[in-house]
Amino acid sequence: MNDNQAFEKLIKKTKKRNTLKGILTSALSTIIVLLIILVGANLFVANTMNKQLELQDQKLNIENIAFSPNIFTTGQHTTSTAWTKSTTTETRIKNIDGYHIYYPEKTVQIGLSGTRNFSHDSIAVYNAKPSIIAKNTKTQEKEPIFFNRSATSIYKNSKKITLYTPPTHEAKTLSTMKNTLAEVALTFDKPYSYSEIKKMIPDNVMINYYWLGFGNNNTSTIERVGNYIGLNASDDGQGSLQEGNTKNNTYTGYKGLKQALTDAISLPLKSHISDKSYISSIKSQLSSNLSTAKFSGVIVTGKTDNLQSLDDLNFVFASNVGLTTPIVPYETPLK
Repeated sequence: MNDNQAFEKLIKKTKKRNTLKGILTSALSTIIVLLIILVGANLFVANTMNKQLELQDQKLNIENIAFSPNIFTTGQHTTSTAWTKSTTTETRIKNIDGYHIYYPEKTVQIGLSGTRNFSHDSIAVYNAKPSIIAKNTKTQEKEPIFFNRSATSIYKNSKKITLYTPPTHEAKTLSTMKNTLAEVALTFDKPYSYSEIKKMIPDNVMINYYWLGFGNNNTSTIERVGNYIGLNASDDGQGSLQEGNTKNNTYTGYKGLKQALTDAISLPLKSHISDKSYISSIKSQLSSNLSTAKFSGVIVTGKTDNLQSLDDLNFVFASNVGLTTPIVPYETPLK
């Protein structure tokens, strides 16, 4: 082999080595770029999903304090169902004089763009002379109803309210249900303060919930069935409320309710209460603190023997029965 042949062979070998090196370098660069893109995408998705989860948690906190009449969340868990999809489930109960009665779970599915799916509290309303009845479509349990006090005079004088619903007085019907606990919504003849209500309601029934009213005298009773705004009381049977506060998007007490309604107006809520004007009208009527706050009704629970006489109280405009459950020998009611 002469020098020229040896040199050509060396050149070919060098070219082959450089080509292979180039291919390996290009492949390695591509892998690195793909890894960077993948890591970046993962960070973006994780960061976006965390923000959406925080926002959804705030929305659930708002709904739990402001839009949950005698409905209490007992647990919450979140599961990732896909890379860009997550589901939050809340377990809930109603407090019937200390008995914790199942209430349908609330489920929210979120993605990168926000809420994708939401399980609504579905309530069916139908005529039942002389008035109406509301039932939860999932449990078929009766739901308590508050009534518009002004509707009676407005209807009689001008017929402006086309969906006028006569007030019911169902508490007295509980006299036929023995050994039973019940939930009753009491609509007052006028708004009363927190301290007045505590004195007005008999000690042998439990105050579970304080209702703020409809916010608009022209609102029909049937229009707002299940869509109530107010505050749940303590679950110890004392019917207590607290001044409260807001911290890290967690709302407590009357001040927490005020902030929750403020935030509800600016956030896109997916629950059955999404009427911003309704929320605004209620918020505009709120007092600066709990001591001067007024409430238009309450939800109370207790033994039917103690609830049946509530219609005889002069401040009760209407009473409407909600969930009922039998008293069992192994669990003692609070009242």
